[in-house]
Amino acid sequence: MANFGGVYATRGPWFGGPFPPTDVTVRQVGTASFVLGSLNQATLTYSVDSVSASKSVQRQTWTNENYTGTYAGGYSIRATSCNPSYFNGVQELAGILSVNQNGSTISMSASSSTSGSCAFSGNYSQTGKLGQIQGSYSCTDGTQGSFSAIEMTPTVSGFTARVYGQNQYCQWSGYLGGITRAQ
Repeated sequence: MANFGGVYATRGPWFGGPFPPTDVTVRQVGTASFVLGSLNQATLTYSVDSVSASKSVQRQTWTNENYTGTYAGGYSIRATSCNPSYFNGVQELAGILSVNQNGSTISMSASSSTSGSCAFSGNYSQTGKLGQIQGSYSCTDGTQGSFSAIEMTPTVSGFTARVYGQNQYCQWSGYLGGITRAQ
């Protein structure tokens, strides 16, 4: 994804006094582009009065999030390339999502009174505000495999993430999230 636009220099009266709009001048001095290389890296290229520069920028992590808690939530995924093919389609689990995080190790259990339960475990890493998990899972219905949670983001009331993975039957992708349970 790329964004392009003009770079402008403006002049005018300072904010602490009278502001006659006719004293404001605007001049385009160059252009700028911002091109995403990945979810966590981009390139900013700009020119000002015929002087050009290019800078690589990346997300900065100030502190790691800790997702430990109990949530009302679950996941919604679309299974594809399944064998047998009747597993293809949307699969959902809504119920209680428990998360335990200790540094870079994270485990989650998703359980529902109607859909059984699944246990997920893996390694957590974070770039900027966005976390990711690489790991494995197994469910009480016998499915097991590998998964990734990406763009894991805390919210004021819980968290969200995009997920994808595979098991012995299917490939799948979708969403995971939870709302912090009231205490």
